[in-house]
Amino acid sequence: MKLTFWNARKALLRAAPELGEGFTKMCEKYRPEPPGQYLIFEDLLHPYLAGLFESEDKPDVLKRIFELFEEMARSRDGLVTDLLGVAELEWLFANPSLLSKAWNYMGEATKSMAKEMASQSGGRRRLPPQ
Repeated sequence: MKLTFWNARKALLRAAPELGEGFTKMCEKYRPEPPGQYLIFEDLLHPYLAGLFESEDKPDVLKRIFELFEEMARSRDGLVTDLLGVAELEWLFANPSLLSKAWNYMGEATKSMAKEMASQSGGRRRLPPQ
């Protein structure tokens, strides 16, 4: 399945089926419409990622999530790259300790996107030491 903005939530749940229960609860909360992509990638994924980085006991799950991020970074669909940049990379820039941990899981396209965002920020966004 080709990754698009409209199926990004399915791709996330495929990459991290562990989010399924939280997604179901979120759907019940926002019924009758399912929650939007940004809501899922921010309100559902952020606390989950933060917990994974803190516990450091599920590197395989982090690897799967960052493989999805890499696919998003390589997408030609501007809505997909915007979702990654706004929902995930901006959040990581706002949390330098998480960005430092995330850097180890990022693929080349994701790192390149983060570097570009940092260079365009006028010093507001900082990359981890390399």
